[in-house]
Amino acid sequence: MSDDTPEPQAESHKKLLHAWETIYKKLIKPVLDDSTLSVNEQIEKLTDLRDNVLEQSVVIHIVCDNLDEAYQLFEVLNDRGKELAIGDYLRSTTLEILDANPGYQNRVSDCWDNILAKKNADKYIRTYLTSHVATIKKSNLHRQFQRKFFSFDGDVTSEVERRILNTITNLSELYDTYELLMEGVWPYSDSSATTWEKQRLSLLVNQLEHKLCIPFLIAIYETGTEVDFKNAVLATEKFVFRYITASNLRANRLSQLYKNYIVSMRQNRSFNVNNYTNDLKKLIDTHCNNQIFEENLVNNLVYKNNSKSIKKVRYFLTTLEDYYSWYNRQNRSEIPQPAMNVTSNIDSIDIEHIYPQNPTQRNTSLDELKNNIGNLCFWSPSDNKSAGNATFSVKRDFYARSNVAITRELSILATWDETSVATRKNLYVDLAKLIFNVYPARVTN
Repeated sequence: MSDDTPEPQAESHKKLLHAWETIYKKLIKPVLDDSTLSVNEQIEKLTDLRDNVLEQSVVIHIVCDNLDEAYQLFEVLNDRGKELAIGDYLRSTTLEILDANPGYQNRVSDCWDNILAKKNADKYIRTYLTSHVATIKKSNLHRQFQRKFFSFDGDVTSEVERRILNTITNLSELYDTYELLMEGVWPYSDSSATTWEKQRLSLLVNQLEHKLCIPFLIAIYETGTEVDFKNAVLATEKFVFRYITASNLRANRLSQLYKNYIVSMRQNRSFNVNNYTNDLKKLIDTHCNNQIFEENLVNNLVYKNNSKSIKKVRYFLTTLEDYYSWYNRQNRSEIPQPAMNVTSNIDSIDIEHIYPQNPTQRNTSLDELKNNIGNLCFWSPSDNKSAGNATFSVKRDFYARSNVAITRELSILATWDETSVATRKNLYVDLAKLIFNVYPARVTN
């Protein structure tokens, strides 16, 4: 009623505004901009449009006893097949339940405004529910959410009101953590983890493209400690590369493991990381032992000029480098220990073909091996990479000055041939079988 033009905050309000702008752009503006029409003709066309909307369209008003019945009726009548937004339904449900408590109702309303202002609100609500119940059905998510958090018999008691307030407040506050996890960012602000350890979460989510673990990690975040979270990430990252990325095995067994631990965590309010790593180890021993892993690694981890392949190879080579100093120790520990003192933006890493992709001097015996892992290493961002497609004898000097140990080691070789590729491949495989395994978690900070 005033001259103010408020900015829409809720996603549903933004959609209403977008709908109006679309109607104006597609139906009204073309009539107003048509210079071939007289003013009377424009008025006639706009009047016809108004009459069609107001008189040829039907709005059905149905009164239901409760919101759940209304929602179910909407699903039956909605022949477009588009599901009503889950958050909108839950907002209405919770505010209706809190009708007798205006103070709680206003606080919950503010929380919903914050949640529904997010573009991915429904996806977040699905993830949140999964992090509590482990398994959800694709349809009727609103009813599953209500059964888990708002189910009660009889009258609305003060305990029910508090439960709803606490749940929706937690749902609102946890969104930032969800967003960080989806981006692969460490969720703890006052953290005891090293930069290298924090980076493993980014590698798991972004380089290995494994977001199946997000509900599982949310459950650990809420019920466990940061040390639990860290050890779970470190074990999961290695398992995912070995089992899924390199071996192309399905994630269904790991998914079931996540579900089992989500249920256990929510029941016991704690996370046993040693039990989790033992279960991962059982999956490796049963379905992806060293023989299977070696065969799959060599066959599947081949360089291809696409982003997915490059991500895998970058991750593999940089992780080998992290553990290479441990591997070369004379009396190395049984459990691999990474060097955590150096971290780099993995997207700035350049993969190096030792025998070049476009060689200045061709070697037919190496042409077929040039994308094999034994012919690959990498340059750090500060390395001089200008050798490019030069011969190995020229590249040796560049390798000698590299900041990367597995690359620098190439400088001691006199030549690069088929045997050299095979030797380096065996080195990588030997390293990988040790690194990409699951060991008992370190429980100290």
